[in-house]
Amino acid sequence: MVLAFSVIAHAAPDAGFKLAQAEHRGATPLVRTLFEKGIAEDPDYPMYYYNLACADAEEKNLPSARTHLEQAFARKTNVIPGEAMPDPTKDDSFLPYRSNKEFWAFLEGLQAK
Repeated sequence: MVLAFSVIAHAAPDAGFKLAQAEHRGATPLVRTLFEKGIAEDPDYPMYYYNLACADAEEKNLPSARTHLEQAFARKTNVIPGEAMPDPTKDDSFLPYRSNKEFWAFLEGLQAK
């Protein structure tokens, strides 16, 4: 399953996005498990960490979201060809936190790293 997920995620740039959409439909534990297995299989792929940050934000766990975003952007050079790191300030998972000045400033600083 992990290998298949890794292959799908790397072969289809929108696979992570589709799994994130599943998360919005209440499948957060399953999505979290899949991304954690993806990290175990390919710890250098940044989108696994980014999508875990989205799951964290959905669960209102901003400290973990911050950690996973830092891990994701530290690996941003490892995106697959044709893929780019998302802008978290435009991501629905993080938009509810616009009024949290400290967290929002952190999000805005990620693109510069």
